Amino acid sequence: MNLFKLFQLNRHGDFREVVCSSALSYLLDPNADHGLGPAFLEAFLTSAGLAEAVPAAADTVELTPEFGKFGVPNLPGRIDILIEAPRVLVGIEVKIHDRSAQDEDSPDAQLPAYAGALQAMAGKAGKDWFLVFLVPGGETRISDHAFQVVQRLYPARTRKMVWTDADASREDSVEAILRRVLADPPEACLPFTWQLMRDFVVFARELKEAFKEPGTFPVEEDVQALPTWPLFQFFRGKAIPWFSSRHTCMGIGAHHDGGAPGTSRYENSAYRVRFCKRYYLRMEEKAANLPREALEIEVYEDIANTEFFRDHFPEKFGDAGFTTSAGFHLDKYSLDSSGTQPNRVLVISVPQGTGIHQLERLHAFLLAAYRAHEGLTA
Repeated sequence: MNLFKLFQLNRHGDFREVVCSSALSYLLDPNADHGLGPAFLEAFLTSAGLAEAVPAAADTVELTPEFGKFGVPNLPGRIDILIEAPRVLVGIEVKIHDRSAQDEDSPDAQLPAYAGALQAMAGKAGKDWFLVFLVPGGETRISDHAFQVVQRLYPARTRKMVWTDADASREDSVEAILRRVLADPPEACLPFTWQLMRDFVVFARELKEAFKEPGTFPVEEDVQALPTWPLFQFFRGKAIPWFSSRHTCMGIGAHHDGGAPGTSRYENSAYRVRFCKRYYLRMEEKAANLPREALEIEVYEDIANTEFFRDHFPEKFGDAGFTTSAGFHLDKYSLDSSGTQPNRVLVISVPQGTGIHQLERLHAFLLAAYRAHEGLTA
């Protein structure tokens, strides 16, 4: 069993990123009980092009995970890892999803703000400073642009590293660093540490991004010949706009049929209709993912968890032939309130052949559930 898989069985919010950042902090800390001493820290800093930051002695290093805002004005969040050595400060910002990077052309964006904070702290302490941006491997357009913004402001003080790469050829990736330390661990390295690094290598291989081809997802012409087309025809009148090859699903307006619009993140939709069975990247995958047997509806998890929904859905639709399951919003770039994970949803599967009367009842119920959650009147 991979430890990283085990730690994330019941993941929520930004837990996946927290696990990776915590494990990295532990291995980087030369004073932790892993038995590595400064070996991993030295390998990491050297791979980042910061050999001059390698401390002469481990006990002169202080590592702070989730460095907070205290004494640092206008810091938008927390620096994931702060390493304080006698002559230098190194901040590390960790991203395991490209989408969670802040793509802003502004000196007040996350990375420039962190760099400015490090510069101020280092100036007061009479030290040098650097900021390392650790991102997924693969195609990371958002992270790349975010790094370009901070690099323009601090070209000599910023470094970008990756968790992994497509063919494992880069020597400066975290995966490569882990492999090198595993191949020649210090004599005091504990068995647990060795297993942690081994599992980290496997998990790091998953931390890479790829972009779907443009126009990948189904459009109206793709589903017209399917047995589920009558279901889509019903919902077609409830959604504006309708099919788009750029999206996996479309929201049904929360204030359609006269209801008041909401004020939360659900303002644009009370629920969503999926156009495909799962998120995919290549055009050749489209046919296998067309919704032939059933139409799937997504209901945001906190709406599905309301007393109104839990009490009335089984009562109203227990014999309708619908099935439900827990899942995530198919659109890879729709994030929850933590900004790092896809939104959790309840998936309602509506089988082909479901009658208009049942669809009308379902639509009306989902609008009512949304309004109950938002405290709105019908």
